[in-house]
Amino acid sequence: RWQHFNFTAETKVSFYPKSFQQAAGMVNYYNTNNWTALQITWNEEKGRVLDLTTCDHYELEQPLRGKEIVIPNDVEYVYIRTIVKINTYQYAYSFDGNNWETIPVSFASKKLSDEYIKGSAFTGAFVGMQCQDSTGQKLHADFDYFIYKPVES
Repeated sequence: RWQHFNFTAETKVSFYPKSFQQAAGMVNYYNTNNWTALQITWNEEKGRVLDLTTCDHYELEQPLRGKEIVIPNDVEYVYIRTIVKINTYQYAYSFDGNNWETIPVSFASKKLSDEYIKGSAFTGAFVGMQCQDSTGQKLHADFDYFIYKPVES
């Protein structure tokens, strides 16, 4: 049960999508209908971007719509973090591993819990690396590492 934890998770990923149906990054996941993710994906107008996608009881949303973060052409790897502070969590990113920007969207940790998702017999939420390609082209992502660090409260 996430509400009682403080932690950060971090990954470093290289991904070159050519379609909005291709995405890779970090996901906070309860089940297929309840999750959030900060991912590298493709935007028809902006090219390769970082975008935030949420799924809350089957409802998909993109809180950054119109404000997707453009990834500079010379950046191969994008660093992504999840910062969990007991009741809330956020995502952050870096293009060099040193200078971090926090995404200005905060999520309630309880939305990835048994208490919120009624009638479920699940063991809790996961945080991890994620890659998808629904074009059928099987585009892969290269993850350099994954780090999970509990933080003292």
